[in-house]
This record gives sequence, structure tokens and C-alpha cells, in this order.
Amino acid sequence: LETALTIMKLGAFDFLQKPLYQDSLISAIKRCILTKTFLAEGLKSLHTPKILVVDDEHTICSALEELFRGEGYHCKSCSSGSEALKMVQEELFHLMIVDLKLEDVEGTELITAVRKYFPEMLAIVITGNPSIDSAVKAIKSSAYDYIVKPLSGDDVLYRVKAGWERHRQSILVKQLLQNLRVTNLELEKANSKLKALSVTDNLTLLFNHRHLIDTLSIEHKKAVRHGLPLSLMLIDLDYFKFINDTYGHPTGDRVLVEMADVLKGQTRETDMLGRYGGEEFCIILPNTDVNGALIAAEKIRRAVAERKFAVGENAFCNITASIGVVSFIPEDVSSVEDIFKQADDALYEAKYRGRNKVVSWTEMQKESEELIPGTSSAINSVQEYLRKASYTSKILRDNCIQSVNAMVLALEAKDGYTATHCHLVSQYAVMLAKKLELPGEEIEAVRIASLLHDIGKINIPERILLKESKLTEEERDIIKKHPDVGAKILAPLSFLSKETEIIRSHQERWNGMGYPRGLKGYEIPVGARILTVCDVFEAVTAVRPYRKKPLTANEAIEVLEKGAGSQFEPRLVELFIPGIREMLRSKRELYIKEINKTVPLPAV
Repeated sequence: LETALTIMKLGAFDFLQKPLYQDSLISAIKRCILTKTFLAEGLKSLHTPKILVVDDEHTICSALEELFRGEGYHCKSCSSGSEALKMVQEELFHLMIVDLKLEDVEGTELITAVRKYFPEMLAIVITGNPSIDSAVKAIKSSAYDYIVKPLSGDDVLYRVKAGWERHRQSILVKQLLQNLRVTNLELEKANSKLKALSVTDNLTLLFNHRHLIDTLSIEHKKAVRHGLPLSLMLIDLDYFKFINDTYGHPTGDRVLVEMADVLKGQTRETDMLGRYGGEEFCIILPNTDVNGALIAAEKIRRAVAERKFAVGENAFCNITASIGVVSFIPEDVSSVEDIFKQADDALYEAKYRGRNKVVSWTEMQKESEELIPGTSSAINSVQEYLRKASYTSKILRDNCIQSVNAMVLALEAKDGYTATHCHLVSQYAVMLAKKLELPGEEIEAVRIASLLHDIGKINIPERILLKESKLTEEERDIIKKHPDVGAKILAPLSFLSKETEIIRSHQERWNGMGYPRGLKGYEIPVGARILTVCDVFEAVTAVRPYRKKPLTANEAIEVLEKGAGSQFEPRLVELFIPGIREMLRSKRELYIKEINKTVPLPAV
């Protein structure tokens, strides 16, 4: 009953209970159609009701038909209840005048039966044998009036008009109430939508910054009241600026939406997940201590690192996240602002440690005490300042490298292969630098220089870069300028001085016959000597405009062996050959289809 009442209040015409039967279903549909038609037509022509007269006396039927038609009303008549019921099911009537005693049914029973099909119909009972009992029956059947025979034409018209006017007003009121119910429902929906929008981030559809703060305030009060632990984690996407700068902000937005989906899959129903701002997300973990929060954070870090984010129609990249965690019992913190500050400091530390890390505020505090036990707060503040200054310097350096890397991708749009070539050369060069056992800083310089070594080609016309036939002497001279051009582009970035020198020298030869300065042997920086070997190997194994059929890995190795002592440092060639064979075997899914066939590495 409660369900039926709710549905009818929402505007449903009727309520049927399963299992459904054909007769009851068709009956309900007919009643619905008749009632809706009545409401529609009634509002258009409420002054001219359609009248059905039901009386077994033919003279009365004829007299009333003539009376009503004279007033401009539409009127029909019949002599039995069964005939009347059939007419009501097939045609719309606004008012029924029915004799109290019919041959096949009581007039009051007919009214009750008609109301099953048409609840809105107005009914007037007429009778030649009036009594209190018959009047009571008429009222109980919801008849509007009770007229005693013999009938007076003026009296019948007066009662019909008066009854119809009251009924007409009732119909209008019902229509207004229905419209009001619909309006109220629409307002409720609109208010619910506005409430949802006020707490939702419109891009990711997660909770927004304001709602996160309000929720944390409530959870903090609960934790204080009940003495329960509470945790918070801030999650920041690493190098997200590179995504926006390289692929555009619409792509960056899609990555954020994907990131929201990843986080949804890693949170519990009791957790509160939201977008804190930019590429930062926040998760509030009620009744969770530091161990539980760290386990949850590590699961999220792995899930993000393993996810391939779409950055194009058929292009994907891996993204990592740094996470700061703060966990406390109520007496540890006094305000929501302190909680967010501690989580932000932990996130800062995760970035400082190289990104793709989880760091908790508790861990930071313990390490600080172990590192400088008993020291003053002033000394600790200096240590914190130096660490943040170092991190800021690293961030600036990374951002500049990303910006220059974006130029490499722009160059790829120009010639179709440079960025892929540079990433492969970088992989090979790091491998060779490790074989040579160079220090970590030198290996990093080789890696970055390899990524940027062809940046100078951005100044070379496409007609030369994409030329399929042999280059002229003049065109070769233009090509030879690209190491110097690349060095000039990077010269303002003083922290890339090592990388700049490697890039300037990567076309020099071991025998002194290279360019641009004709350096020889160990005059050439070791990073440049490494880059030369790797650059040539990747170049001859790739499809170029002037080389439709690339060399196999084995054929490329023969090229290096022939050039050892003239173009390449012999020792580097000796180290490179087993290293590249091992790389191609262990990472064939990235670099090769078969042992001697290289394939391009997907763009990052």
C-alpha cells in the first residue's frame, strides 16, 4: 500500500500488481486514456459536457436527449446498464444521468462500475420511487444529485448546469494540483542537482576541494570524540606538466579522469575521495592508522604505475604518482589546517626523494630525530630549508628538460621519427654508460643528452630532412650545423652544461675526422663517444626517407665493428655489442620482433 501511494502521488494513474492479466491491463489502459482525454477535452470545452442518459423508459430518454441538445450539449441514451457500460468503455462522457432501477442492474451499481473505467464522470440519479434508503445508496455511490420523477425540464437543466459548474471547478483544481506536484518534483530534482554540483569537481566528478575540507573537519571531530585514528593522503601526478605541454590540456584532462577511475578502484566505501586541485587528489581514511594508510597508499602507487594512460588515439604512456600520508590520533593535531600541512610536507618529501614514492609524516619525524638528535629547532629549520631549496632546483631543472623535450616532439611532427629515435638512443646509451661503470651523475647526463641530441635539427628545412635522394654538398653542410645549433639552444640552461657539451660533440670521430670541431680520441667527452656509437646503431636499424630497408641488428653490429678505431672508440664497441644483444633478448617486446629486427619504441 505504501508503495502504491507513493507512486500515485508521483502522478501515476493506476497501480497494478503482478501477475498481470490481459483483462485488467486493458481495462486500466482504457480508463487511463479516457481520463486523460477527459482532462484534455474538459479544459478545452468545459461549457459543453457530453451526457449519457440511462433509463428503461424510452420517453424519458428521448425527452432528455431533446432537452440537452436544445442547450447545445452532446447527448446519447440507452436503456440498460450493460449497454451503458459498453458505451462508457468506448466513448468519453462527462456526465451520466441514470435511473435508480434498471432492468438488469441497480443504478447505483452501474455508477460504481462506471467509476472503475472513468473516476472523473459526474453522476445524477433519477427515480420515480423516492425513499431515504435509495437516497443514501445514491450518495454512497458518489452520485452528485438525486432527482425525483416526474422530471421538470427547467429543474433538470438547472441541476445539470450547477453540478457541471462545480465539477468543472473540481477538474481545474485537480489539474492545478497535478501541475503543482510536477513542479515540486522538478524543484526537488533541481535542488538535488545543485547540491551535488556544489560539492563535485566538474571534470572528474569526484568531491571538490571545499567538500574535502568540510568532510575532514567532521571526521576530525568524530575522531576526537571517540578516540579513533584518522588518516589522510595527498596524491600528486609526477611530471604532469609534461603531459599538458606535449599533448595539450584536453589530453591532460582525460588523464585526470582516468586517474580518478584508478583511485575509485582502490578506495573503500568508507573512504572519501576527491580532487584537491590541479593534478592533486586527496583521500580521507576514517578509523585508519599509519600502517593501514601506508598499505593503501602503496597499492595506489603501484596501480597508477602499472596503468597505461591514453594520450592519443593509439598512444599510451605510463605515469607515476607521489603520495604523502599523515596519520594521527586525536591529540596529535589540533586543526584541519595542520593535517593538510603535514600531508603536504610528506608529499613534498616524496617528490624530493625522486617521485613515485610513498612518504608518511610519522616516518619523516623519526628520520629527523635520528639524523640530528637533540638539535635545536633552528638547526632543523636550516636543514629543512636546504632540502627544499635542493628540491626546488631539481624541479626547475626537470621542467626545463621537459620543455626542451617538447621541442623534440615538435621536431618529430616535422620529420616523423626524431622523438622515437632519441628515446631509443637514450635507452642504448644508458646501457653502455652502465657497462662502462660511469658515476650516476654522468649516466644521467648521458641519458638527457641522448634525448636532446637532435634538437638542433629543428632549424633544418623539411625538404632536406625528408629528402629521399642523395644530399648535395650544400645540404650536407646544413645538416652538419645541427650539433652547434643544439648546443646554442641549450646554452642558456647553465645546469645542462655537461649535456650541452655532449650534444655539441656527438658527431666527432675517434680518428679526428668528425665535426664540428674535429676533436680526436679522448679529446671527445666520454658521453659524446657513447652517444656516437648508440646514435649510429639506432639510425642504421630504422626506416628513413633515404633508406627504405633498415639493417638488421646483426648487420648494424658489423657496421660498428668496421668503424671501431676510426669512427668509434674500440673499447666502447666491444662493450656495446654484448650489451645490445642482451637488451634485445630481454626487452624484445619493446625493441624487436625477432633477434635481428629492431622496431620503434612507442612514444612516451
